[in-house]
Amino acid sequence: MKQLSLILLFAVSGVIIQAQTGTTGVMINYKALENKLKKSNEVIENPKKKDDPKIWLARGELLLDIYKVHLQYLRKDMSKNELEILFGEPKQTQIRTEGQRTLEDYIYERITITLEDDKVDSWVETMKIVENPLPVADIALRKAIELDTDNKLTDKITAGLNFLKLYYESEGIEAFNSKDYEKAYNRFNNVLNINKLPPMEGTVDTLIFYSTARAAKESGKDDIAIKMFKKSLELDYDDPFIYILMNESYKVIGDTANALVSLKTGFEKHPENQSILIELINFYLLRNESEAALEYLRLAKADDPENTTFIFAEGTIYDKLDRVDEAITAYKRCIELDSSYFNAYYNLGVVYYNKAVKIIEDAQLIEDLKTYNEVMATSEDEFKNSVPYMEIAREIAPDNDVKCEVLTTLKTLYYRVKEDEKRQATIDEMAAIGCP
Repeated sequence: MKQLSLILLFAVSGVIIQAQTGTTGVMINYKALENKLKKSNEVIENPKKKDDPKIWLARGELLLDIYKVHLQYLRKDMSKNELEILFGEPKQTQIRTEGQRTLEDYIYERITITLEDDKVDSWVETMKIVENPLPVADIALRKAIELDTDNKLTDKITAGLNFLKLYYESEGIEAFNSKDYEKAYNRFNNVLNINKLPPMEGTVDTLIFYSTARAAKESGKDDIAIKMFKKSLELDYDDPFIYILMNESYKVIGDTANALVSLKTGFEKHPENQSILIELINFYLLRNESEAALEYLRLAKADDPENTTFIFAEGTIYDKLDRVDEAITAYKRCIELDSSYFNAYYNLGVVYYNKAVKIIEDAQLIEDLKTYNEVMATSEDEFKNSVPYMEIAREIAPDNDVKCEVLTTLKTLYYRVKEDEKRQATIDEMAAIGCP
């Protein structure tokens, strides 16, 4: 799945630090922040002060400072040397493996920072001043808006809201890329809700609508995903991938009509996009609408004429339509392009086998013995045509289950063409690999 991305620039402001000499780095004054928070908690409970918008603005800003207490110094891929300059020597280090990765944990008083190849990979706050400061900051800033009736604090509140949005978006992207889609949806939706607040009136974050849609879809909220994808398109975020995702969401809710509309609209706007074309082809194949599927396959092949997947799909459609000669041509073309294409060899064998069976069925209606024998002889020719393709399919079968299916057909073919030794060898091979 395509990941979301964001470049974050964190401002260094509002956090009290004490510079240390030598190589001990900077010491974040957690105590000062805790004291400020304690005082803020007391003030908002004070009947004489709790209705002052400045109190709530200051609380919101404090919570944002608490949230970014480490973020203002840390960044992914920071070098070990730079980390040690900023944070000093850790209390403890620990080497561990995670799959094929070798990681080194730098354990500090309130945070553990993980390095890989001497670069910062991730970090976890092990002792937080506030467990989840962003929602608390959100509440405080909303309260400031409510109480700031003369709009004197609008600029400062707006600045706080913009930082809050940035942090929510960052958490959303991190959650999405970690496959925590429910959390990602909530964080992106928080950004959209902030944009509805009076100080943010007129703000449109196009990418957030798309990100919210992606997270909604992955968390099973397909109705919401469709609305958000549509909003993204309205705002000119016309990524071809949107039409494919909308098609998937419409199919989940059972709306195949609009699923097809999404794909056709996407194709009209992006006729060069192979992914949309492939989805259209698959859509019609699943509905057994072979002629429509063939039409889109022709368009796909025009841009990629040697794509064996397209040619093979074309062959299977011709086969379904009983256009046997065209099916054979398609399968043989696949083999020309890829001599190890198992499905093409197998399907060719099946096509010739079925031609032989059809000849035998038609021959049963023939009363003249001479004509009957002539027709039956042609059936044997078709069985013989099938044999070499099935023999190659046996050699390149991807696993024993598939090989058993091929061997079962070969066993019948050898019987039909009177190859008794090969038939017995096939029976022996089937027994050796445990075919039913």
